[in-house]
Amino acid sequence: MVDIAIVPGQTELGWIGTGVMGASMCGHLIERGFAITVCSRTRSKAEPLLERGARWADSPRAVAEQSQVVFSIVGFPSDVREVVLSADGALAGCAPGHILVDMTTSEPSLAIEIAAAAREKGVFIIHAPSSTVDFYENTPQRALARKAKFSRTPKPLSTKERWGTCWCWPDPAFEGVLPIDDSDMGCSCAEPKCEIV
Repeated sequence: MVDIAIVPGQTELGWIGTGVMGASMCGHLIERGFAITVCSRTRSKAEPLLERGARWADSPRAVAEQSQVVFSIVGFPSDVREVVLSADGALAGCAPGHILVDMTTSEPSLAIEIAAAAREKGVFIIHAPSSTVDFYENTPQRALARKAKFSRTPKPLSTKERWGTCWCWPDPAFEGVLPIDDSDMGCSCAEPKCEIV
């Protein structure tokens, strides 16, 4: 069970990837008063965030060592592997009970690999892929990502016990992966075991 209150001025956030989407998203969190440590391949892309109060870290691991919740949004699956799973990656710096949110549109097999590695460390992982690609915009996965949000006390969900064969969370390898506050998520699958209808 995760018991981290996500509160401006109290919760330390980390941000990896300050490209077009990442910089904007991170900026919104700064506006709301969150303390944020950032890392990006190109420091100059992070400068506007640093000028607004974000702190710089030299690696994804250093970001995670200073944060309770870490967000990553990078370009490609190879980038995700590097910033999350490498020796200098975010997972290496996460403490048990902390949360890692990957918002990169990536490969499902990599998400499963990350979930397994995070589970071994006692870190909660949230896969919330974002995309501006038109063909992806109207898919159920995007709808789920749009509706995911933080609650004060998120809870891990067991796919084997809670989810049917719907698109909501189709792979049993995702057991323990953490969608946040599923109380207002809608689902049109009508599967008998789906609890987010």
